[in-house]
Parts: sequence; C-alpha cells; structure tokens
Amino acid sequence: MEPSVQTKLYEYNDLFSLLIRLHNDSRLPNKFIISGKKGIGKSTFAYHFINYLFSKDEENKYDLSNFEINKDNRSYNLVKKKTHPNFFLIDIGENKKIIDISQIRNMLEFSNKSSFNNKNKIILIDNIEYLNISSANALLKVLEEPNEKIIFILIHNSEKKILNTIKSRCIVFNKNIKSDDNIKIFEKVSNKRFNHDINKEFINPYMSVGDLYRITKFSEENNLNLRDINPKDFLDIILDVGNKKPVKDLNLIIRFMQIYFYNTLLKNFSYKLFDQQSYFYQKLNNASKYNLDLDNVFLEFKNRVLNG
Repeated sequence: MEPSVQTKLYEYNDLFSLLIRLHNDSRLPNKFIISGKKGIGKSTFAYHFINYLFSKDEENKYDLSNFEINKDNRSYNLVKKKTHPNFFLIDIGENKKIIDISQIRNMLEFSNKSSFNNKNKIILIDNIEYLNISSANALLKVLEEPNEKIIFILIHNSEKKILNTIKSRCIVFNKNIKSDDNIKIFEKVSNKRFNHDINKEFINPYMSVGDLYRITKFSEENNLNLRDINPKDFLDIILDVGNKKPVKDLNLIIRFMQIYFYNTLLKNFSYKLFDQQSYFYQKLNNASKYNLDLDNVFLEFKNRVLNG
C-alpha cells in the first residue's frame, strides 16, 4: 500500500473539496499539516491532491468525480518515480529512525531553484514527527518565509508530538476515520472480507486501514491464519519473530501493545494492568522522543505483561 501508487482515494471527499475551493479562490495555504492517526490514508490523500494540482492542464487529468488518479497521467508517473521537476519528497530513509538535517538541506537547494514552467513547486514532508531538533529548526526557517511559488504539505501522526513552533506556522487539518469506515476501506483495497478472514477482536479504536494491511501482510509472510488467532497470541508471535530477525514495521508491535491493553482492560479492569499500561506508554514515548532502542522495551513488556 505505497501511498504514491494508490490511484483510488476513500473517505477524504470533505477535505479534498475544501482544499479545491480554497485553491480556486486563491486562498490555498502554502504550508499546511494533515494530522491524524497513522494508517488512515493521509499520505495517499496528499499524493492525490498533488496530482490534482499538477495534472490540471495535462492529458488524463485527475478524476474529481471518482477521486481517482489516471495511471496514464504524466505527472502521476513522474511523482511515483520521484523525478517530477516541481516535486520534492522528504521521508524517513530505509533503516533510519529520524529525518536528518541533510534531507532539509537538499530540500533547501531544491526550493532555491526556479520552478519548471513557472508553476508551483510542492514539497511533501511525510512523518514530520520524526524530524530531529536540527532538521526541525532548519525547516522552521524555511516555513517562516517560504518562496511564494512553493507549497508545503506536512503529514503528521497525531499520536506523536511535534514542535508547537512548526504547528504555529502552518494551517492544521485534522482527519479522523471511524472504525467501521476503516474496515470498509480495507475491504475495498485488499479484496478481503473482514468478518470472514480476520478475527473480530482485531478491530478497536486504535486500528487503522494501514494497521489492517500490515497485519495481513505479516500473517501472510509468517503463514498465520487471522481467523483463528487472537490479538494476544498474535503479539506474542510478533515479538518472537522480532527476536530472531528484524521486524520492519515496529509500529505493528506498538499498535498491538495498545490493542492488548485496550482489550484486556475492557474485559477485566485492574489497577495493576492500568499502571503497567501507563508505564509502558511512557517508555514508548521516551524511546521515540530520545531515539532510543525499543528492543529492551519489547522484551520487558513480554516478560512482565504477556508472561507475567
């Protein structure tokens, strides 16, 4: 589910329509944040809106009636390959934990060049919560006085904090998708039936479309049957796999820690488990804030909570 190649968009009609109205009235903010839980399609939305802007005067332009990108559109293919002259992407690099200062410097070099065909340049910064102090401060300087021909779109996981100084320089659009709608979107993009293929215990307020996709991908890679396994046993398997080989998506483990606490407290509340939840949430926050290794946190959770 790479956002740059998703040609269909679901559940963003309201925000898309709002931004189009602002654009048509020449009031579109030149720096804005799309904030919401991880995995609800914020980045996919950004790529769709970017295609709408880039393809307006091109063949096979964006299909607004169906909120769909035409695969034959020139800008779509250039953005997908990261070769569009007016597009620049910043995201966490492979095997990296932060967005570092060198990426911001490369973006500054891009922003100082003239735009192609005198049209707007668009800078997309995904996962802005992973900016370190140096890169965040460098970005702030650009956001204070951006080039009038540049649009900044920042994607934020609302479960993690970002600098208030970055928020204050941007318009923030908050997005939330209900659990039932997440299931509907997941079924459309995966061709799976949730109630038939997945244990219903996997759905709760923490779960997003992206989470459901990552669950099914992990289960396929490890030959797991999601109909017959519960979230606790699934989490136990993820942690065991992580001890033998790197788990690419640490967010999957963190999400299932949240699901475990949610399900268990809902069924049988205890102050001991509530205190454990607070303790491990603080540990996770500190690991994210200070860029610490999560392996010891996961091991402690397994020993103290799952096997305690």
